[in-house]
Amino acid sequence: MKLLQCIAAGIFAMPALALAIDFDLTDTSGLYDMHREYSAGGINLSVTGYTGGYYDDRMGREFGSDIHRSAVGAFGRFGLGVERANSPNHAADNSWPNFDMMLLTFDQAVSLDFASIGWHRNDSDMTILAYTGTGSATDTFAGNKWDQALANDWDGGHFLDVASQGNTATANPKGLASTSWLVGTQLWSLDNVDVLSDNPNRSYGTDYIKLSGISVSAAHSVPEIDASQSGLALGLLMGLIACIRERRRKIL
Repeated sequence: MKLLQCIAAGIFAMPALALAIDFDLTDTSGLYDMHREYSAGGINLSVTGYTGGYYDDRMGREFGSDIHRSAVGAFGRFGLGVERANSPNHAADNSWPNFDMMLLTFDQAVSLDFASIGWHRNDSDMTILAYTGTGSATDTFAGNKWDQALANDWDGGHFLDVASQGNTATANPKGLASTSWLVGTQLWSLDNVDVLSDNPNRSYGTDYIKLSGISVSAAHSVPEIDASQSGLALGLLMGLIACIRERRRKIL
């Protein structure tokens, strides 16, 4: 009986696996949509664009518009931008006084591990934030500028000169998991967000980037297996080894 219990433990107590999943965002060139849909590795992703200004605490003044929806443009191998406009303003940019961001919404909580850009101009500093609150992430945007909306319930960091880091930001050193992530050019007005990836030789100025891909990871339970699958043999072996170790411990 104890042998069977050990074997069962080897089969059914196997840990969940964190699977890396890549999303290619290099869509058909020249198309604008209010949202774009993607699917990879059994996970669904929706990308929406937002633009908004900021509040300057030192001056006690607001600059730019309240946060509002903006079209997401697809620019072939370069990736996605925000706002229907001429180049370079159809990229995600922080050209004063408004900042462009993409809201990435997944149908399950994920870690956004890497974010890659396929194009940049001038500078390529980025801000990447995970929504840590309850309810809808977009509820925090209503009637607010970016620094007001993101003062609470968002966590992440700034990543500087991504173009000089192989065009890819290691986006989640804090190990966050969320269904909603904001990705775009640096929101430099945010006092509550740390620089998580610095570059001593970084350039300065307005950032223009296009998002070409992301890599996420999510916890997946090991699927149920039957006797015809080789995984069952592995589970049996694990259980048997555990039993042998237990017997040896008792003998010693």
